[in-house]
Amino acid sequence: MSETRGPVLPQGGFTLIEVIVYLALFSILMAGAVMSLYALGSCVGEERDAATVTSEADFVDAKFAWLVSQNGSLAGIVFDPVNQDITLNSVPLTSANVVVSALTVTPVKNASGATIAYDASFVMNGELFSRRYYVL
Repeated sequence: MSETRGPVLPQGGFTLIEVIVYLALFSILMAGAVMSLYALGSCVGEERDAATVTSEADFVDAKFAWLVSQNGSLAGIVFDPVNQDITLNSVPLTSANVVVSALTVTPVKNASGATIAYDASFVMNGELFSRRYYVL
């Protein structure tokens, strides 16, 4: 028996060299995309951290203002260097998301020696926050 074959048709597709070149180009494009997304993600993280610090500082500021308006002083405010936080009567005013490295409270007195305000400043995550709280 003899086998009869039809005409030989040209084979379609890509050669091995073409596939390797396309894969190399695709890899370069994907590496660039991954680096761009990583840079974008790290910027978002930094802004989120800055917003957290600002939010924590605003909370501490509001508590200081409340305490002065209620008591006429900042008595009970303590900086704990071990836990690196600010407490009010042993209750933390800051969360574990921030590190407080300093707190100073200075009374401001008038000519007769009465305290009219308190200057308070604290350093949170390396950023200085300060404000004057007037006694009402």
